[in-house]
Amino acid sequence: MDYFASTSLSKLKKMIDAEKDATIKQKLLVVWHKKKGKTEKGIEEILLVPKSTVGYLVRKFRKKGIKGFERKPGSGGHNRYLTNEQEQELKDMLASRPMATKEVLVHIKENYGKRYHPNYVPKLLRRLGQSLITPRKRHYKANPRSGWAFKGHIKKAEAVEG
Repeated sequence: MDYFASTSLSKLKKMIDAEKDATIKQKLLVVWHKKKGKTEKGIEEILLVPKSTVGYLVRKFRKKGIKGFERKPGSGGHNRYLTNEQEQELKDMLASRPMATKEVLVHIKENYGKRYHPNYVPKLLRRLGQSLITPRKRHYKANPRSGWAFKGHIKKAEAVEG
């Protein structure tokens, strides 16, 4: 069915006004300008949309109507490794006991049987509303023994004062 020919300008205008999604609204504007008789080059200059996109959107509207502009489920990217229930369970567990990224990786592998790349864990934690626990940086030339000795001196000083 040719939705472009069967849809009037006034109906298109109502669809544009009723639409809340900005991307679909812009796509409908492309069709509206084309329906008014503007050329693809003219629409390109008005809406700052490439000429090839203008033709593509008009063809899509002709075949499927406004349904052709809606985002299909599963388009783009890939499905998440953890289900929503598993993510919620992980979020609750992290709220009760914070973990380092390596511990999160081990926990996910042991409890859910899924393997995440270590670089993805920070993104996962941010999505769950958590933040990274990062250790304090140590100088690569620092002697660990001197650090322990210093900490020992602090404890001795506290014992003398108390």
